Amino acid sequence: MRPFEPDDLPAMYDLYVRSHQDFSGPLLSERMVRAMVCDPPSTDAREAWVTSDLSGWYSLRAPLAENLHFTSIGPLVVDPRRQREGIGRALFEHAIGRARALGRTTVVWETPDGMPGAKFSAAVGGTPALPETRSVLDLSGVGHFAELEREAAGHAAGYTVTHLPWPAPEELLPALVTLMEGMNDIPTGEIDFAATRWTTARYQEFQQRLHAKGVTFYITMATHDATGEPAAFTMVAVDEDHGGWAKQQDTAVLRAHRGHRLGLLVKLANARWMREADPSLDRILTWNADSNAHMLAINHAMGFRPLDQWATWQVVLTGR
Repeated sequence: MRPFEPDDLPAMYDLYVRSHQDFSGPLLSERMVRAMVCDPPSTDAREAWVTSDLSGWYSLRAPLAENLHFTSIGPLVVDPRRQREGIGRALFEHAIGRARALGRTTVVWETPDGMPGAKFSAAVGGTPALPETRSVLDLSGVGHFAELEREAAGHAAGYTVTHLPWPAPEELLPALVTLMEGMNDIPTGEIDFAATRWTTARYQEFQQRLHAKGVTFYITMATHDATGEPAAFTMVAVDEDHGGWAKQQDTAVLRAHRGHRLGLLVKLANARWMREADPSLDRILTWNADSNAHMLAINHAMGFRPLDQWATWQVVLTGR
């Protein structure tokens, strides 16, 4: 096993694509895989390791700002022609060793149910810590959105919905930081993971980094008219190599403003705006924890339909 070198990236990406040929939904572009392993944000450490014969590789992420006990693996890929040779287990055990070397005690990764990765995850001692549903919205069939928006707006008197520019100007950053902090309420199951703390500097780096890499975020925010407080938001990411796919990112309604259907309202308005801005976008992909019944109900009302089931797996290294 050795650290990857930039010259390895074409072969690494080829392995990634071939090992995911049976997966549903969009894959990462080669440009985004390169960015992931070569240019992480300042809040993360990233490593990528390859086998000596380039039959497999993995990437390891270790947060640096909080959750210093935590690390995540992904992707971990093996040449389909070399499966059942122990390569995957060797990569995984190497990743566990690297996590230990970094002083981490919790390791997580994701796999779809019913695929070889799920069986492998159980075999290496993983525990499914968060069941998730992956769903898709077909944007060609959103004729019902206008009626749903009117109905939701009827419960949201006293709030104004606004589409935000990307990247957001400096005067909007405090509101966006407040809303990103609201994401710390999302269900995390049994994952040993603490809150992410946002600052204006952190958000500025987040948006500048992704904008420079050709990613556009469509962000819609609801503001409380009486106080001017940010109340809710949603964001969807679109890679310049999107192939018709958009990826739902965060949606949050702050506690003081719940009960007004703001989550549904901002998601409807955002999806409609995105479709109007770029008609070549025809699908939105989203993940939701199975325990997040409220968001799953919103998605169902919008027309999202389940694509497949996933799980976040976890290993706690103490005593391993």
